[in-house]
Amino acid sequence: MIGYCSFGQSGQYLVILKEGYCNTTGIFAPNPSIITIDPSGIINETPLQQSNTFQDVLEHTAQFNVTVSNIINQGYTIAPGDPQTTILYAGTYSGIMNWSDATCPGTSATGIQIVTLIPCCAP
Repeated sequence: MIGYCSFGQSGQYLVILKEGYCNTTGIFAPNPSIITIDPSGIINETPLQQSNTFQDVLEHTAQFNVTVSNIINQGYTIAPGDPQTTILYAGTYSGIMNWSDATCPGTSATGIQIVTLIPCCAP
């Protein structure tokens, strides 16, 4: 497998699927997207169609998987312990801090999925 690895790579990618269900509104979180942060710190956000059905959520997951696969095809691998499903507490803090850009209003939290990708030959 040594020939498959690219020794010139460094850093890591983070790929985030931002989507969820707003407890305070009773609807899917607005403005779902896939956020990619590359090793140089450049943030790219790809907007997704607003979820209205479970099928929409599945399609977003499929798009997320394609994004991750494209990075893996560049010689990266998923870091040990990933992927992670977590809760983005920005919604919780938005009510306290008056953040205008929170995904969900009030104190509701939004679920996100995060994958960390590292060079396949990283120690």
